[in-house]
Amino acid sequence: MTKMNVAPSLKTKINADDVIVPTGVKQGKKLPAFLNEKIKDVYSTNEIKTNETWIDNKPIYKKVLTATLTNTQATQAVPYNITDADKIWIDQSASYMTNGTVTLPVNWLYGGGREWFRSIVQKNYGNIGLAAHTNFADCTIYLVIKYTKTTD
Repeated sequence: MTKMNVAPSLKTKINADDVIVPTGVKQGKKLPAFLNEKIKDVYSTNEIKTNETWIDNKPIYKKVLTATLTNTQATQAVPYNITDADKIWIDQSASYMTNGTVTLPVNWLYGGGREWFRSIVQKNYGNIGLAAHTNFADCTIYLVIKYTKTTD
């Protein structure tokens, strides 16, 4: 076995901006820009395949659903329009409701049960059930759902 000498210049730290990632013929991007583009977390009302995988190694998808509460003590179904959903859940960390002045989580209880809002996945019906007993009529609800597919 031959011993290799490492040149002292190879021990120098490399700045990420010095690395160019090839992206096409005679083109490239600096490493930070390339990585930011690849790991960008996008929210959309269209289906997005995330870089995440579930415990069964299936890819995780997400999409944003929106709805407006029309009156107090309302119950409403928001269809999620995913025909091949396997596991499906609400991403509580990115979902919220707002009336433009106040922002609240999508599941909450206040004032000893006098005011509340809940959202639940109703997989058998293909929708997210919303229910409220609150004074927040005309609130816009943003629900981020994540799911796996039976076809993956």
